Amino acid sequence: MTIDEEKPIEIEHIATIKKINVEKQIVYGIIYEPDIIDNQFDFASAEEIEKTAHLFLEEYNQIGLMHQELLGSQAL
Repeated sequence: MTIDEEKPIEIEHIATIKKINVEKQIVYGIIYEPDIIDNQFDFASAEEIEKTAHLFLEEYNQIGLMHQELLGSQAL
């Protein structure tokens, strides 16, 4: 299988919303729970998950303004 850069890969993930901040337009939910073995028999500590999440935002931030213009580091 090859990846076609013209056709985006769609991934669906179902998560329970734990908290909503209407004013800031933020929802919170558990995507990867610390110290719980996942479907691939992997797990990570809370510290590892937080570090990885911040690194992802720094390196791969693709937040768009009105779903069009990419904001890059401006969104952080």
